[in-house]
Amino acid sequence: MSIRVGVIGKSGKISKEVKKKAYQVGKEIALKKGILLSGGRDGVMEAVSKGAKEHGGFTVGIMPGLTQEDANDYLDLALTTGLGFDIRSNVLIRSSDVVIMINGGNGTFNEVSSAYLLSKPVIVFEGTGGWADKIKDITQEGKYLDKRKNIELKYEDSAIEVVNLAFKCAPKKSNKFDQGKVI
Repeated sequence: MSIRVGVIGKSGKISKEVKKKAYQVGKEIALKKGILLSGGRDGVMEAVSKGAKEHGGFTVGIMPGLTQEDANDYLDLALTTGLGFDIRSNVLIRSSDVVIMINGGNGTFNEVSSAYLLSKPVIVFEGTGGWADKIKDITQEGKYLDKRKNIELKYEDSAIEVVNLAFKCAPKKSNKFDQGKVI
């Protein structure tokens, strides 16, 4: 069963460096046969989707609106929710097995908080700016968002290592069929 990797990050204009790093993350997810989930729009979401799509990956955008007009061109499936940004983000996080944070503003920070509350593994791509480069400074012991210590935020600074760690941290999936029997 494929790992569902949620990639969260800044929408809108991003630097060429961040675009390149996000593209590389998408590529690595595709090469590992993961399913890429994102917010489906522009910025980090578009760059990561392009990287995955151009390397044979399957890309899903969880869209905030009821139409596909804001969907980027690299999605296999633009899932329109009509839920707005905040609730759409919750659907994205709940649908992901593991989350990768690239750059990001307030919406991305909200998604990390949701992942933390749901005990979803979060890998922070350091060196991409935004909250990805600030979050360690506000955490407890550099890895927890609060005293509950639900999960440790993990950090890497290269696309290959970010994706390798994401696949390592994702919960192990088992097929519901074991020798033809439902278990």
